[in-house]
Amino acid sequence: MVLDKTLAMFEEVANAHNRRKISGGEKMSGIDNVNHPKHYKLPGGGETIDFIGAVCGAGVDEYYRGNILKYVCRYKEKGGAESLKKARWYLDKLIAFQEAKEELEMEAEA
Repeated sequence: MVLDKTLAMFEEVANAHNRRKISGGEKMSGIDNVNHPKHYKLPGGGETIDFIGAVCGAGVDEYYRGNILKYVCRYKEKGGAESLKKARWYLDKLIAFQEAKEELEMEAEA
């Protein structure tokens, strides 16, 4: 029961995120180092973030929070604006996750 709810929540978060257009990526020569870095593409399709989300399930929000902190703390020494855009990318994912979680909780209460 809990696993089913967790998987459903993750699926809803993934769907909500896929519906959103996240802007602000660094695009040079067709490369997007913020939203879809080439080095995170998986051979069978998808991206590493999709795999991480599947493994972490409902705990993926902690992964997002950790990355937000990492990119905000290091932006002056490494990455500059691109690091801040990466932090924003993870923040957008965290917001989508939290919104989906709250929506599911409200539906469960109704």
